[in-house]
Amino acid sequence: MILSDEKTDKKPILIKESLVKSKNRFSLPNKYKMKSFPVFCDFWVPGFEKFHPSKMIQCLCPVETDMEECFEAFCERLDLSLQTKKYLPVLRIGDGELEFMFGTHWYNSCHNPLNNFLNFLRFLRARIRFGRGLNAFTVGVYSSGRYSAEEVKEFRPLYMKELMSVINNGIVAFHLFVMKVPFSEPYFPLLDKFLCDCGTNITPQNVLPGYFVYSFFASPRAKKVFEGKRIAVVHSADGARRAAITESIINQLGVSNVHWVEISVDRSLTDTIDENEFEDCDSILVGAGIGKVNIFAQLHNFCGPVIDLGYVFESWHVHENRFKRVYCASDNDWQSRGVENVWEAGI
Repeated sequence: MILSDEKTDKKPILIKESLVKSKNRFSLPNKYKMKSFPVFCDFWVPGFEKFHPSKMIQCLCPVETDMEECFEAFCERLDLSLQTKKYLPVLRIGDGELEFMFGTHWYNSCHNPLNNFLNFLRFLRARIRFGRGLNAFTVGVYSSGRYSAEEVKEFRPLYMKELMSVINNGIVAFHLFVMKVPFSEPYFPLLDKFLCDCGTNITPQNVLPGYFVYSFFASPRAKKVFEGKRIAVVHSADGARRAAITESIINQLGVSNVHWVEISVDRSLTDTIDENEFEDCDSILVGAGIGKVNIFAQLHNFCGPVIDLGYVFESWHVHENRFKRVYCASDNDWQSRGVENVWEAGI
């Protein structure tokens, strides 16, 4: 969904006016529909369409969008940022980030009563354990952030400010997907109201589907873009975990050097990094959980792409992890797994 503008100096991609609008086959309730993202598009990525069929997932978009052209433009824009040494932030916003911004909303009209009851019990358990603070985990794999209620209130304005900064200067990859299994729909209208109140001009130039980031780094395109480049990694990993991730980055991306900048495990909203650490780097890959906006806010002067990777690091740490999250393994990876459809397999 990336088009050219005077900031990117790249050729435009075509948004086909003649495309037939996709049907909202999953019947998103009207109260969850968004003015900023009014179009439902079948979502797919080249190299992933066999095991991730588009009939299983839709994406909310600002306009009707050709996904192949959209993904290709994203790859080209990353490459252009590297070649021209121009700052390009790519920030992913999913359910954890939305919960930080708007508080916990456990009730989902897309769920049946039993699921909503279970969600309520989880909400009560979290409230008893953590009060009104936030202790987020990504599917139990790693901590995405641990903050008190006072800290959430303190840092929320930073979140809003940096989100707007990235929209104005780069790409925000929103997790605005509609599937058979409901996920983060209650946050859609809250985000929509925030964007509308800010007068934000949401276009195919500054937003893209969140899964494009995973897909890019699981595809051969990543090596074509990053081969020979010097990479900085902002992450909490150390020891054997760091060594495994470094080896994967070198093998899969073909980079010439990996420089680590260590941050805290679950307190990255309070971390300070030294921008001089990145003087000899071509790109920065960030794994900072919910506190990522604090890291991005300190990197505005960097000359090149700064990309929020999240779970990609887990797939680099243990290769088997790429089969535990959609779009982290391509069709070629799935060939020998005995699975015909990752959605039906419960991935």
